[in-house]
Amino acid sequence: MSFLRESPLDETLFEPFIAFRQSLGFVPNLFRAQTLRPDVVQAETDLYAAIVAKDGALSRLQKECIMLVASVANLSSYCVARHSEMLRHLDLGGVDPDDLAADHRSADIPGTDKALLDFVEKLTRRPDRMTRDDIETLRGHGFADAQILEAVQVTALSAFLNCLAAGLGTVPDEKAKATLSEE
Repeated sequence: MSFLRESPLDETLFEPFIAFRQSLGFVPNLFRAQTLRPDVVQAETDLYAAIVAKDGALSRLQKECIMLVASVANLSSYCVARHSEMLRHLDLGGVDPDDLAADHRSADIPGTDKALLDFVEKLTRRPDRMTRDDIETLRGHGFADAQILEAVQVTALSAFLNCLAAGLGTVPDEKAKATLSEE
């Protein structure tokens, strides 16, 4: 379900795929598309687990919001769909991920989170224009350096995954699940 062929892989033995099935109920196409390099899939899932999958300096919810906004900025339809689904699963407390994706500034989220997502959008779209003032703005909204570091790490990971999805031509998972159920 991508531009490249998949390498046969025993999904019952490959730890990342076992974890995906346990947590999501399926294996995302982005990772299936990389089975020619299972070592890299393992490294990517380890990195995702370390940076995004749990609360740290930022909450899990904030991290998924970062990934959604970065994916919107990168025009990654695959990742926008994936992170919107994750946010629905995490429950934003009444905020529709589609509203957040359409314009995070108009979404019903705290002003501090809007400032964080403004930072993420700028870092994604114009990393060459980042300055110390951008960091100071976040500090002015109460963000500690550990939170800012984590926001940059999550944004960078999102850019990496967005690039992979585009370059590999991954099909959104919902379409893939529908295709699999038809076979």
